[in-house]
This record gives sequence, structure tokens and C-alpha cells, in this order.
Amino acid sequence: MPLGCRRFATALSVMGVSAFVVPLAPGGPRPGGSTRSRCAAAAPTAAAPEGVKNWRDLSSAAPEIASGRFYRTGCLSYATVGTEPRLVDTANLRTIVDLRSAYERSEAKDPQVNNDDIYGGYPLAAEMKAGLTGRAPLDIEAGGDKRRYFIAFLDEKLYTWAMFWGLKKRSKIKMLTQALAAPSKRIRTKLKLRMSRAINDGGLGLLNDIILRYSGAQLCSTLKLAATPERHPVAMYCTAGKDRTGIIVMLTLAALGVDDEAIVADYVKSDNAYRDLNDKKAMVGALEQHNLDPDLFLVAPEYVARGVLEAVNEEYGGIEAYLDSIGFDAAWRLKLRDAMLA
Repeated sequence: MPLGCRRFATALSVMGVSAFVVPLAPGGPRPGGSTRSRCAAAAPTAAAPEGVKNWRDLSSAAPEIASGRFYRTGCLSYATVGTEPRLVDTANLRTIVDLRSAYERSEAKDPQVNNDDIYGGYPLAAEMKAGLTGRAPLDIEAGGDKRRYFIAFLDEKLYTWAMFWGLKKRSKIKMLTQALAAPSKRIRTKLKLRMSRAINDGGLGLLNDIILRYSGAQLCSTLKLAATPERHPVAMYCTAGKDRTGIIVMLTLAALGVDDEAIVADYVKSDNAYRDLNDKKAMVGALEQHNLDPDLFLVAPEYVARGVLEAVNEEYGGIEAYLDSIGFDAAWRLKLRDAMLA
């Protein structure tokens, strides 16, 4: 690696940033072919497993969506352990999709992540880490066995990297100069505090912008699971089921043609999600809660959902153009409609 590149990479590493390569067109191979026939009749909505918060059947957002196929929820690790029936039997889920980062899924942060009383019977099918390099959407197998997927939309490194590249040129140079001049603990702390202030200034709008801009392969993979009937019923969750879960639900509903007002109304139902969790250690969008403004990050106001929908329309040319750009093309959208609509 040339000396200048090594210095640049060193400076980024001081700030906790990986030197990702930005793909010009996120996404991967786009499947074609005909779609399957309409799915079987809607199933009854399953009750929330004991201890799990913010559990909702997607059909509650719009009457045209079939019930019992897609659940949005808070983290399943909060399920009460030692009760009968177990999670695997309570909701009869076929697929569970964990949208948290690898750090959030570590046993240090989530002691229940490998608890068989919660996740027994769901072998890991695939894992996608957050980030850009070498990412392509997963190939979804249609088999009917129970499965578990780890698909991280965000982690702290991606967040910091995206924010760094969003700075003005002068600010980038200043931060790199400081990092190269004295990569001490004091400098690292100072840079992290500056990033923390910028994160709070950006709020949930910044979080959603980073996901839309840099997590296309992960979003596409998750949408493919929703579009595959053999993977139903599917439950998708992050920590509180509000932000990362919220954005995949918004994209799913928009792809199904659900009215914007109904999409916004569904999102704001998660406004009390963190209050209901009552866990000060719970992560928010892959970030530590204690570094964040609770009035900005622990709520689900209308303007956040409207901001996502406006960004998709104004910056990406509409929901179909955005989904095309991440690899979830017209053939997959038709599969999604066949799989999800009543």
C-alpha cells in the first residue's frame, strides 16, 4: 500500500473507521422469471411471546395485507425464559431475522442470544455484516425448515465512516491531521465526542439516510425473505423494533402500494417502544444509548417516517427506482405482492 494510503487508513482507524470501498451501484444479481401463484389463505395473527415488546402483525398497518405472514417486533431475546410454550411454539415462526450489529449480538451485550429456550430450533442460515465491501444480496433458499438470519443494517464503524465522508472537506482535513499528529487516547476521545455531537445533530433522519444510502444489499436480502412464501411466517427485529425494523417495514409497505399516511401511522405506534423496554443499556440504531439525546432517538415521531418517504421519492426517484437500485427489481416486487397481499 502506498505511504499516503497507509497514513490515511491509520488516521481513519484512530477514529474507529474502516476504509471501505464505496460501490457505485449497491446490490447484486437481479432475479427474473415468473412469480408463483397467490399464497394460501391468511393465517390468524399470533400473540406476542411473553416478555417481547412492540410485536405487531404487518396486516395491522393495512387491510390489504394478509395476516400471519410478517411480524415486526422488538428483540426476541427479551422473551421470558423458562415458560411454556417456548418461542418456537408460541408464534410458529418459520424465519427470524435479527437486524442488529455483530457487537449487539455478542453474548456480552445479549446474554440470551444463544439461549435454546428462545432460539432453539432455528439454526443460523446466513449472516450479513454491516458495511460496504464485497456485499451482495443473499440467495434465499425456499425450503420450509425453520431458520435464523443475521442481517446487520448498521454498526458503529459504518455510522462513523458515513458521517466522516459527509463532512465538509476542511473538517475532514482537520480531523485527519489531528489523528495523524497525535493518535493518543485524548485525541481519540475528542474525535469521538465530536462525532457524538454530529450524530445527535443528525438525529434519526441521519440514521435512516445512512441505511438507505449504504445498506442496499442488506435491505434487499431482507425484502427477499419477506417475498418468499416458504419463509413465512417471518419475524424481523432490531432492539426495540423501531428504527432498523421501522425502515424495512416502511419499504415493504411502500412496495406493496400502501398509502403514505398508513405507513406513517404504523411507524408512530412504536413511539413508546424504548419506554416499554425499560432497559437503559439497550442499543439504539447500533449506538450506545447513553451517548444519544433521548428526545430525538428514543421516540418515533411522524416527521421521521415522512422524511424516509420523502427521501425515497426526491433523492432516489420513487420507491420502484430505489428498490431497483438495491437489486429488488420488478420481478421480486411482484413476488412480494403475491406473498403478502390477501
